[in-house]
Amino acid sequence: MGENTTYINLDTRTLYINGEITTAEVSYIIFNLIHMIQEDDLAEETIVDYEREPIHIYMTSVGGEVYAMWALVDVMLKSKTPIWTYSLGNTDSAALKIFLAGSRRFCYTHSCFLYHQLSAGISGTFTTMNDKVIDDYAIAQAQIEDYVVRRTKIDAKSLEEIRECNRDWIIRPAEALEYGIVTDIIEVFDDDEEEEDTKVKKTK
Repeated sequence: MGENTTYINLDTRTLYINGEITTAEVSYIIFNLIHMIQEDDLAEETIVDYEREPIHIYMTSVGGEVYAMWALVDVMLKSKTPIWTYSLGNTDSAALKIFLAGSRRFCYTHSCFLYHQLSAGISGTFTTMNDKVIDDYAIAQAQIEDYVVRRTKIDAKSLEEIRECNRDWIIRPAEALEYGIVTDIIEVFDDDEEEEDTKVKKTK
């Protein structure tokens, strides 16, 4: 597995998460997010009619650690500064949950999302673990499902069926828009005759 890299440009308020979601990566991201949010807090107190500019988080990730994910999600959800998320390529598992914390959520024409039940690195999937850890994982799985229901148009029954069938759900842009996973699709065209290189579809 390749080395993780997170790129941050404070001047443009842009972050690019590339790789697995780990505690180390998330700590670096949170430190910089809090810095930008606190600068906005101070500016709001001292500048009349100050408007917070959004922070942009671009993502390409196969997922990663659940507790690292929640740490970043919580900071994003409590931010008074708007945080917009962008899916590039694949945004899977824990990365999808981070993506959902965006106040506005974009994907591109060829983006792809993956949702599946909680995995345990030492024991397999949620439905195959032994009784010693099943309670903790049941709580963790319930937290994830509640969060997804709150942040999208996906209902609890659909998530329950995915869990019980132990299957992966691959989600393409049109379906992601339908289910409220994304708010905007950035459509990219190669046709030189198009007046614009990109068009954006928005959820209703």
